[in-house]
Amino acid sequence: MTDSASTANPTPPKPPGLRERMRATVRAEVTEVALRLFTSQGFDRTTADQIAAEAGLSRASLFRYFGTKEDIVLGGLEGDGQHVAEALAARPDEERPWVALRRA
Repeated sequence: MTDSASTANPTPPKPPGLRERMRATVRAEVTEVALRLFTSQGFDRTTADQIAAEAGLSRASLFRYFGTKEDIVLGGLEGDGQHVAEALAARPDEERPWVALRRA
């Protein structure tokens, strides 16, 4: 068997472990709480302490999951941007830039 044959059928990625799944669950719950508070009180009037208390976390735990209050809202955009960049790179070279961007 050649190396190219072994790369044709790569092993599937390992599913996330319990720690990663729990972290994702907590992040999703905190984000939901924060968005509810931001909607009702406004971003500037909502404190990290309020978010932590509503989510059942300490302030220190909140900041282990999110670096800043802004990251709670904007944290997912990095992944979205990466997906758009990959989709844009896959568009045909002859496609006009704005058309390619919209389709990506």
